[in-house]
Amino acid sequence: MSHLSTLMHGSTRTEFIAECGALVEKVASAQSGISGMAIKGGLAAAKKADANVVPKALERILPDVLDALDPRWQDFAESGKDDFGAFLEPRQEEVSDEIMNIADKHVEKVNSAALRKPYNSLRGKATKILSPEVPAFGRVVQKHM
Repeated sequence: MSHLSTLMHGSTRTEFIAECGALVEKVASAQSGISGMAIKGGLAAAKKADANVVPKALERILPDVLDALDPRWQDFAESGKDDFGAFLEPRQEEVSDEIMNIADKHVEKVNSAALRKPYNSLRGKATKILSPEVPAFGRVVQKHM
């Protein structure tokens, strides 16, 4: 089966990034309470600094995320199962931790305090927010493979 990195080089690249961006926006808008306000405010501030911050960030981070996720994709292909999201569900905390570790490395390289500050203030809650969304991300990946 193909390596997930083909998603960043193939004909579906733009559509894949757009759908991942829509998932990010959906997850952010669904947050509530103080954390939700902080996430929405942080995203709004980042978009004010750069309206295309979400797709640009995804273009930078997705290659590393897909590389990290590829062994699970290969296991999924060999499993005979038909829903990558469901395959990832029992592994969602592990996958979300890996994604956040990759994000941390990318944020260290960002030169904008307007982008780094909200990320750092919300980092502690990120795995809790991201973990239940791993199956949805898996389905987006599968759709474009």
